[in-house]
Amino acid sequence: MEHYACYIDILSRDGQLEEAARVAASMPFKPNNFVWGALLGGCLLHSRLDLAQDVYNRLVEVDPNSSACYVMLANALAGDRRWDDVSVLRWFMREKGVKKQPGSSWVNINGIVHEFVLGSAAHPQMANIYHTLHGLASEMRFLTS
Repeated sequence: MEHYACYIDILSRDGQLEEAARVAASMPFKPNNFVWGALLGGCLLHSRLDLAQDVYNRLVEVDPNSSACYVMLANALAGDRRWDDVSVLRWFMREKGVKKQPGSSWVNINGIVHEFVLGSAAHPQMANIYHTLHGLASEMRFLTS
């Protein structure tokens, strides 16, 4: 399954969305949330909201409680200024009891991996984390200039 998801992700990122959808549909087993999520990501990357809606429906079938597919599609619809569709999707999330989970990040400081939520002060090493992140950002700006 993982190889299919990777292949579909590669095709999707490359803009070969119809081929990626064909591969997903012809798999010898039922595609999971990773397969549909990879295809949905490609649809959104290439602004193919027509195909994204169908992929979203398939993703909700296999993983109805995951907030990721709802949020991804809502963001794409908002980017396209389809506010009525965004409202319907958010209403649907409330009805299903699906809540957006805050994303977490990880950073390695002196050999220790720290998991944190951006904007939260709950981590006891938050000052060190922000210091490290600022240093990484400066280094990336330097390397890309």
